[in-house]
Amino acid sequence: MPKDKRALVLGGKTGLLGQKLSQVLQERGWEVKAPFRGELDIFSEEAVSSYVQEHSISHIFNTVAYTQVDLAEEEKEQARLLNRNLPKILAQVASKKISISFITAQTLSLMVNIPFPMSQKINPIP
Repeated sequence: MPKDKRALVLGGKTGLLGQKLSQVLQERGWEVKAPFRGELDIFSEEAVSSYVQEHSISHIFNTVAYTQVDLAEEEKEQARLLNRNLPKILAQVASKKISISFITAQTLSLMVNIPFPMSQKINPIP
């Protein structure tokens, strides 16, 4: 496996978007690491950095985000943790010469050339 094709996909084990991204990357010859929540503390820069080094990760793909817009005002801390703190931690880890991407359903659809209109509902992957 080429060292430049080792991906850490956050949300890739249980998230719908992350699972699909993991599948697409594997189909394109990538080695994918998609740890469960209990396997990696994604809110610890030290833990993420150690995981990246231990597995020789070349790219980090983040599919984790707080997406419940209607509840964001009531759940400010959770929204802040996922949408501000996590990207900051990942950027700090990535500054050590690792590529990082923040993936949305629309971004993934462009990668696999599948039209994804904004009005389309996301269905679970079989």
